[in-house]
Amino acid sequence: MKKLGLLLTLFCLPTLLLACQKKPERTGGPAGPFYDHYFYQAFRDQLQIIDIANPANPVYLGNLNSNGRTAYNGWIAGRYLYVTEYDMATTAYQFGIYSLEDPEQPTLVRTLPTTNFNGLIFYDGLGYQIDAEQQLLRVMDYSDPLQPRELGAVANAEPGYPQVSGDYAMVADFDWCGRASMCLFSVNFFAIDGVGDLRFVQHVPIDTRQSSERFFLRGHELFYHAISIDDDLQFHSTVTVLDLSAPLENNLVGTHQVEGQPYYLSDSLLLVQAYSQTNIFNMQLYDSSDGANFIPLGNFDLPGYPFSAYLREELLYMRYNVYDEQQYSNGEALAVVDLTDPMAPEIIADLLVIP
Repeated sequence: MKKLGLLLTLFCLPTLLLACQKKPERTGGPAGPFYDHYFYQAFRDQLQIIDIANPANPVYLGNLNSNGRTAYNGWIAGRYLYVTEYDMATTAYQFGIYSLEDPEQPTLVRTLPTTNFNGLIFYDGLGYQIDAEQQLLRVMDYSDPLQPRELGAVANAEPGYPQVSGDYAMVADFDWCGRASMCLFSVNFFAIDGVGDLRFVQHVPIDTRQSSERFFLRGHELFYHAISIDDDLQFHSTVTVLDLSAPLENNLVGTHQVEGQPYYLSDSLLLVQAYSQTNIFNMQLYDSSDGANFIPLGNFDLPGYPFSAYLREELLYMRYNVYDEQQYSNGEALAVVDLTDPMAPEIIADLLVIP
């Protein structure tokens, strides 16, 4: 054993240090706003901390101290919370990195500059970060946020909005389209051949006559929501599925008429919010495991306008806006929905977070 240890020591001399350095493992799945039994979500421009040890009785614990910076999203990677923040004093975006040694009182470790609020995501424990200045998509190991390591990079001319799924990644190019929200112009599509090893596959243009702000990468398939207006000035809401690995002239998997905006919960579940003239919004579940054939499941009524939806096992956590009788905003709340039976989803908790 001593000889074996000596051989390993000699083998790992500085000249061969890179060969001996352990690479991060791909741990599976996108990062979410959950850590242990805590849920981190931005309500009213501040990141709020909620104890969900008992999902039927969530407990509001307070908000993250971000020194007055606006918070957009919170994502967990390892033992750290990454928060997209905007500093109004400097008019600059940044990622605040907070230690979760005490999950109820995260402490700031450092900040990272960024050009927008959606230029960094975590998947399989790795960070995929847009470098707009160098026009790169970088793969980063942030297991030690004070000493991040770059594992690889690939040329990317698109400005932001990365997504990763399985062995594929994409970066979407958005532009503003007047009053029609954002237009999805195109995506750069990449294959992940190994940890930190990205390979450009192709550039995929999207129909720019449609506005889109909700999209989802599932393996090599892109799901995106589009709103279009026909010659009779009628609005149409659709979810289109494209095969990004297929030739451009033959990449359509399916187009599906839906009643409103979609929320992509998992590789097989899609939630659609129906447009409403009241304070009640009907939420319809679909089995979207086959991109060419969406199957309607159950539905439920949400007592307010939804902002975000996150699935953890069979429980759905939804942030939504509460309205009074005059349809003015009257706070923000968290609804917990049990999807054990997707044909009969049930709201099991409703917590007013911000009055």
